This record gives sequence, structure tokens and C-alpha cells, in this order.
Amino acid sequence: EMEGLEPHAVGNYIKSYNKSGLSGLEMKFSPGAKRKLNKEQENHLIEIIINKMPDEVGFEGRKNWTIELIRQWAINQFDVELCHSAMSIVLRRLNLSYTRPTYVLAKADKEKQEAFKKDFETLKKTP
Repeated sequence: EMEGLEPHAVGNYIKSYNKSGLSGLEMKFSPGAKRKLNKEQENHLIEIIINKMPDEVGFEGRKNWTIELIRQWAINQFDVELCHSAMSIVLRRLNLSYTRPTYVLAKADKEKQEAFKKDFETLKKTP
């Protein structure tokens, strides 16, 4: 009696053993599911994510890429079906990571900074 196996799985093992003996029970390489995007599509996806913002490719008012926006863009562009987790796996395989967007202020004028520091020191000294 084998625990944790479905009856059809046990039947498959018996058939393999009867057909090929112990060699029929050896684990073989499983390639997994076929990729949804080919190499050319993946390269195009990388170019879009790196070089364009979502509002430049049809997502009005959106400035930051999310997995869901990338998924919707890929579905529209390549006519494929991808769920959220599948898109996440594709992005990870392409070495694309995501972080929360942060705002970076433009570089400040050094002279104005120094003037502010002097004024601030003066203000701190006044009662």
C-alpha cells in the first residue's frame, strides 16, 4: 500500500514497471509548460518596460509599471493569455524586478542651499 498517491498514479507506475521493469520507474526530465512569450516578444517587452512609461503605450494617467499593467499590455500586444502569477514569473525570468516608485527631486542650486543654511542659522539664534 502506497500512501499519498492517487489510484491512477499507482496504475501508471504499474504499467511503466510491467512495460520496462525498474528502468520504467526512473524519474525523467519534465520540461514544464510551454512558454507563453517567445524570445522576440520577451525582448520587445523588456524594451517597452525600460524605455517607456505606461501612459506612452495607452494607459492614460499611469506613470509607473505594475505587474497588472504589464500583463494587460502583453495580452493586448501579443494576443496571449497570462495570469498575474505567470506574468510575475516571466518578469523574474527576464531579471526584471520591481520596487515602489519614489520621487527624486531635481538637483538643487548650491548657492541657494548655502544662502538658506546661513539664513537658517541666523533664525535659530534669534529668540
